[in-house]
Amino acid sequence: MQPQWFQLDEVPFQQMWPDDVFWFPLVLQRKLFRGYFKFQGQDTIVEHTLKEVEEV
Repeated sequence: MQPQWFQLDEVPFQQMWPDDVFWFPLVLQRKLFRGYFKFQGQDTIVEHTLKEVEEV
């Protein structure tokens, strides 16, 4: 794996871990959040919570 740069609207979520599509946009917006992701194997999210917070 080699680092690559992308425009914010061209982040290749289809090539990333399945949970990235949920939390990565919040990071890019500099928002604080807490989350939980439960996987079955490496590719299937079976349960998740994600909530924006005021402080961590």
